[in-house]
Amino acid sequence: VRVHIFQCKGLVVDDLKSKGTLPDPLVQVHFNGVTRKTKPRSRTLDPLYYESLQFDTTIPVKAEYAGEVWIQVVNKIGFNTVKYMGEYRVPLAKCTKASTVPYPSWVPLTKSDLMDDAVAAGQLLVSVQIIEHPTAEDRTAALPSIVPECREAYVDIIALGVRNLKNNNLLHIQNPFVEFELTGLNSTSGENNIQRRTKASHEPTSKNANFLERLVIPTRLPIDILFAPQLVLKVYDSTLAGLHQPLIASCVIDLTLKLPWSPSYEPPQQQAFDYHIDAAKKRSKQRRVQPKAETPAIEVAPSNGDSKDEKHVITETHDDDGTGIGVLALPAVSFEATDESKQDPAVLHQVQQAHDRRLFASVQDAKKKGQVYFVSDPNAMVSSSFTSPDDQAHALDSPAYYAGRDWWLKSYALFRAHTMIPSLFRKKKTKVQVQTGIFKGLVVVTLKPQKTNPLIDFVSLTDPQPYEVRVYVLKAANLQPKDRNGLSDPYLRLTLGKTKVNGRAAYKKKTLHPDFYKCYVFDTTIPGPSQLAIQVWDYDRMGTDDFIGETVIDLEDRWYHNMWQDIGFKHPQVIYI
Repeated sequence: VRVHIFQCKGLVVDDLKSKGTLPDPLVQVHFNGVTRKTKPRSRTLDPLYYESLQFDTTIPVKAEYAGEVWIQVVNKIGFNTVKYMGEYRVPLAKCTKASTVPYPSWVPLTKSDLMDDAVAAGQLLVSVQIIEHPTAEDRTAALPSIVPECREAYVDIIALGVRNLKNNNLLHIQNPFVEFELTGLNSTSGENNIQRRTKASHEPTSKNANFLERLVIPTRLPIDILFAPQLVLKVYDSTLAGLHQPLIASCVIDLTLKLPWSPSYEPPQQQAFDYHIDAAKKRSKQRRVQPKAETPAIEVAPSNGDSKDEKHVITETHDDDGTGIGVLALPAVSFEATDESKQDPAVLHQVQQAHDRRLFASVQDAKKKGQVYFVSDPNAMVSSSFTSPDDQAHALDSPAYYAGRDWWLKSYALFRAHTMIPSLFRKKKTKVQVQTGIFKGLVVVTLKPQKTNPLIDFVSLTDPQPYEVRVYVLKAANLQPKDRNGLSDPYLRLTLGKTKVNGRAAYKKKTLHPDFYKCYVFDTTIPGPSQLAIQVWDYDRMGTDDFIGETVIDLEDRWYHNMWQDIGFKHPQVIYI
C-alpha cells in the first residue's frame, strides 16, 4: 500500500498571532499498526511534500474487511513533540488498485475532539495505491517520483497598498507591511518557501498605507493546474522598531486562473494610466486643427469681364513639411451621418440592434455578479419597457455601467481569525474569519520577465497626487422607518479616510423620501484613502440616533478606469458598456 502525499493548503492554527508562530507541518500515516512520516516543512500553512510512503503488509482478500488508512497532519514543535492539526480517514476498499501512481484528488481535513464536532481544518492532495502480490523487485525498487512537470515562470506582483485596516486587539496600527510567500520545492533559487516583502509604510495613513512597489518572484510552476501552488499574502505591523511584528490579516491568492497555460486563464487587463493625458492631447490637437479647417486660405481668380464665363478658382494652401511636396489635397470625406441617413429605417434598425447587443452583454455580466437586472430576449426592444425617456436613461446608465466594469486593479479581502464564545453557558468556542481590510494590487504570472514592457505605467503609479472629491447627494428613497409614527428623520454622515462630515443639524423631518441636495468636498490623495462611506442616520432628540443604511464607494476603482476618466470631459449622457 503506497500513500502518495502531494500537498496541503489552508491549514488552520489556533494561536497564530505573529510571524514566529507559523507551524512546521508534517504528515503521519497509520495503517495496520505501522506509522510512516514525511519530512516537516518549515513555517507554512500550505506545505508541498511530494513524498510517497510505502507499507508492506497483508490485507484480507475482501478489502471491505481491511482497516482504514489514517492520515494525520501534525505540527512539529520539539524534537519528539507534535500537535494535532487535522486528519483524513479513507477505507482501503475505496483505494485504487493500480501499478502506476493514481491521479490525486483534493480531500477535506477535519479536526475533532471527544466533546466537539468535527470542523474543517484545510485540504489535502493525496492518492492511495494498492499493489496486489508484489514481487521482490516491487519491494526493493525505489519509489517513483511524484513531482509534477514544471516550467519556469515569473510571478509579477504590483503592491498598491492596504485599505481600511482594523485595529489589532485594540492596538493601533503603526507601520504595516505585506509579505508574499510562494511555497514550492521547485524554485529556481533552491528555496523551499520563497518570500518577498514590501517596505513598512504609514503614508498617507497607517490604516490606508501605500506601498507602491513591484515584486518579481522567479519560480517553477507545474504544468498541470491541479498542482498549482497558492500565493499567501500576510499583513504584519512593525512595532517597537521592528522587534515586534504581530500578524494583522492574511489571505490566499489562487494561481490556478493566472497560469498562462491554464484552459481557464484570464489575461490581465492592462490599465493605461496616461489615458486621460492622451485624451486631453487629442482634444487640444483637434481644437488647433479645427480653426484651420474652418478658415482655409482661398484665392479667387480675376474675371475677364463676362459674368457668364466668370470662373472662380479656389485653392487651399497647405504647410510644407520640408520635402517640397506638401500635403496632398484629398477630396473632402464626411464621416458624419447625413440627415437623410439618420431617418433611414434600415439605419435606425441597425443602430437599435447594436445598442441592444451592448445592453444584453452588460446585463449578462450583471446576472453573473448577482445584480438584479434581467433581460429575457437580446433582440427585444428594451426601450418599450420604460414609460419615459428619463426612466430609460436612468435604467440603462446605472445597472449596465456598474455591472460591466472590470478593473485591472484587483481588491483582495483580508481576514483575521477570531475565537468567539456563543453563550455563557457553553464552554465550546467557535472560530470565525472576520474581514479586517483590503489589499489592492495586481498579481500576474508571466513566462518572461516584464522588463522592457511592464504591465502598467509604474512611474505614474508611484506619484500620488492631491485631488478634490465632490459628493453631490440629491435624494434618498424608500428609507427604513425608525420612529413609532412609521417615518424617520434622516440625515447624512460621510467618511473618507480621517475626514468625517456629520450633517445631523440639517436633518429632514418625518420623511422616508428626503431631498438633500447637498454638496460635500473632501481633500484626498490617489492612491490613498479610497473608501468613501455615505451613511444615513435617523435623528432622535432623546437617546442615541439609529442607523438606517450605508453605501461605500471605492474612488480608486473609478479613477483607474479610462472610461471613468473620460466621462468628466463629456456632457451627461447614457453610456452603453
